Amino acid sequence: MQNLNYLFNKAYYQNLGNPKFESDVKQFNTCIEKTKFNISDYKPSPFKDCQTIVMKIAYPGLIIGMGNPHDVGKDFGGNEEIKTGFSFDYTTGQPYIPASSVKGVLRSYFKEHRQAVCEIIKAKTEIEFSESEIGLLESDVFDDNDIFLDAVVYWGDKYGYMLSSDYITPHDTDHIKNPVPIRILKINPGVRLEFRFLLNDHTINDETVTKDMLKDIFTELLSLFGVGAKTNVGYGIMQPNSDRPAYEPEPIHAVPQPSRQPQNNYTNRRSGNNYHNNGNNTRNQNTVNAVSNNSEMVKCPYCKQWTYKYQQNSRILNTECKKCRKPLNLGE
Repeated sequence: MQNLNYLFNKAYYQNLGNPKFESDVKQFNTCIEKTKFNISDYKPSPFKDCQTIVMKIAYPGLIIGMGNPHDVGKDFGGNEEIKTGFSFDYTTGQPYIPASSVKGVLRSYFKEHRQAVCEIIKAKTEIEFSESEIGLLESDVFDDNDIFLDAVVYWGDKYGYMLSSDYITPHDTDHIKNPVPIRILKINPGVRLEFRFLLNDHTINDETVTKDMLKDIFTELLSLFGVGAKTNVGYGIMQPNSDRPAYEPEPIHAVPQPSRQPQNNYTNRRSGNNYHNNGNNTRNQNTVNAVSNNSEMVKCPYCKQWTYKYQQNSRILNTECKKCRKPLNLGE
């Protein structure tokens, strides 16, 4: 797979200022969106004791790294330019969620949704923690002991792709002014991400939360609250799904063809009462009859050879055999 980080952040602007820059942007967008993920692109974790969670992205997708600079203004890229940044791994070029973002978003769940975390821990582990004890668990997990790694692509969408364009419409303080849609990049729904951790067991007031329990808690939090930008409008929601289904063939959209009337419809219109006869219909019918009748052949009584009964393209009978030139005497 080609390095998408290089395409998006460097090659994307190599012709900046050139009159063809906007057309180049279109080609780069297509190249980025048509890049497929293969099984050889997956790099397993080098750590033996790594705990993993594979999550499938739900509709409409996932946005990560929007704050990275990428816009140069409408005077250059026009509407085709992707206006916001995106998170690509510098080495592999694949979309990813940095370890710091994974750690930060999970910790924010413990801080901002402690009551929900209490209920999740009770459902997953049958341990009842108070909100203060959740604070102790948060400090024990996120401050010293556990290690959070990058979340990487585990599998593409059903056609094998990873990325596509989308649009957001920011509204100005002037409510009368028409909003201008902004083109962004997102990870497609159906793509699977692998979250990686090096977790430990944690004991809070004689209650032990094992690393497997902690992994289940993280899975539930990611499913419930999502990750990335624009989660309040549905982006970044995921569900556990570790399978690698076979890719479907890409749908082929047929080019619309001009409509053509079938011959039987044409014949029906000719025989209808509303058909306007302008004299050409009789000539067309005679031509059809002549062609079909010209295929009728007779045997000459003299040379015993087959010859045409009618003259070419007409209803006039042949008076002599075309082989021996003797009269056929076909009569009417």
